[in-house]
Amino acid sequence: MKIVQLCISESLGGLEQVFEKYTRLFHQQSKHESLGVVLQHSALHQRLQQDGVPFYTLPSHSALEVLPNALRLARLLEECEADILHMHLKKDLTTAVLAKMFCRRKLKLLYTRHMHIANSKKDPWHRFFYQKIDLYITITEQMRQEALRFIPLPANAIKRLYTGVKAPEQFHQDLCREFFQHEPSGEKFRVGIFARIDPHKGQHLVLQAAAKLKKKYPQLHYYMVGLATDESYHQSLHKITEQEGLTDVVHFPGFHKYPTAIMPCFDVVLLASAHETFGLVLPEAMRAGVAVIGADAGGVQEIIDHNDTGLLFRPGDADDMAEKIETVYLQQDLRQKLAKQGKEKADRLFSEEAHFAELEELYHQVVS
Repeated sequence: MKIVQLCISESLGGLEQVFEKYTRLFHQQSKHESLGVVLQHSALHQRLQQDGVPFYTLPSHSALEVLPNALRLARLLEECEADILHMHLKKDLTTAVLAKMFCRRKLKLLYTRHMHIANSKKDPWHRFFYQKIDLYITITEQMRQEALRFIPLPANAIKRLYTGVKAPEQFHQDLCREFFQHEPSGEKFRVGIFARIDPHKGQHLVLQAAAKLKKKYPQLHYYMVGLATDESYHQSLHKITEQEGLTDVVHFPGFHKYPTAIMPCFDVVLLASAHETFGLVLPEAMRAGVAVIGADAGGVQEIIDHNDTGLLFRPGDADDMAEKIETVYLQQDLRQKLAKQGKEKADRLFSEEAHFAELEELYHQVVS
């Protein structure tokens, strides 16, 4: 089977990283041939070059280039005798559908939807394009229900496939010593917040919760691990940290190249954002054997079973977040239970191994 993965994006967020992983792993580990199609000079272009993965570049993603790009892609699909075109980005839909129509080979078009579906696609314009999709894949059950309501495809053409995360590598305590080497000694309960520094990720709520808890529990420490993509917001967090007298317990270590490697260094991992389509950091932490806390909304509700595989707080509610942090701090038995049962669930439902086995089976089903 020959598979072409398509993502004409200039960004490098979670969606693009999933595309890169698909392209790389199907090239390295699969018996199938895989090729990535990306935007020239984009971050994905550079990443695929570094990965040593076969790729093809399109010169632009402007509206004026949709038809030329579709013709280029159709020629590529014919030349490489593709069986499947798998797209990941909503704005690539027109290009992908036209390429499928222009291509003289019979191939199947798959679309993995990584974001929520807000509006109906059943008007004539959208219906024309969406009905050319052979398989529509969502990353949560909530999204699958949205697709059944909004997408003009039969129910058997809409499938849910949870995003998979790698099994953690063997943990080395030296990584923790290195990460925390500049801290003063003393008892600490470490809360890890692994996310880019951005208003949508809710780090300001963590500061509010930290201020509420500091006087009572000075041993609680918070680590904002992630790249600052919004510098003004980043500066505002530092200002609040100083104003609230939190500089000794709130830390901004910045970007870490291998976040999953240091997750076991923390007592709990907290996803502070009010709404996430999926919330990849949670199954990553769960597979690493760490207790997790997340907002009771979106895809997080399918990852965390409250009081069983993690704790849920009311979205946007810093007081409730503080209460959940206090709970996992005070109740060690509960924390250990959440970590154990969270790992069992994540290993069963969110493993990269199971994800790719199921995706490969979907590929076989759609071409047969």
